Amino acid sequence: MGCYKLSSDLVHHVWDMHKALSKNAVDWSAFRNRYADMKKGEQLLITEHEEFVSGLNNGQRSWWESRLKKIMAIEFKLQARMGAIEGELKEKMPISRKIMPLFVDLEGQFKEWKDCYGQMGADMDIENLDQKSTGKIRGLPEPQKP
Repeated sequence: MGCYKLSSDLVHHVWDMHKALSKNAVDWSAFRNRYADMKKGEQLLITEHEEFVSGLNNGQRSWWESRLKKIMAIEFKLQARMGAIEGELKEKMPISRKIMPLFVDLEGQFKEWKDCYGQMGADMDIENLDQKSTGKIRGLPEPQKP
């Protein structure tokens, strides 16, 4: 699964969790399980991103330098938000209104990540961002073979 698709799925998952928090009676056990699933997805997203970056050549890295730095900043923000959420979820009876703003922010971070990959996909003329890249960036010569 590509980073674009996975970040899109995580946006939807976070939104669904945010909606669950707005209910009068939150099933905290089920909510914690859904959070654990989301955490696994976030870890998979980071792993897939690292694999993607490791496969870039120098021209691609410099072309996307600002986007890659932005994703790194988003990654740190995600970890901070998720740490705050985990702290709240450790409480026996968490308070929904304290957690809701954290989920709103988390959703925004995943959207930013998705947008960065959408822009990189557009640079590579990929119409379906779930397909594998050719490695060629529009406007740059093809990567040189070692």
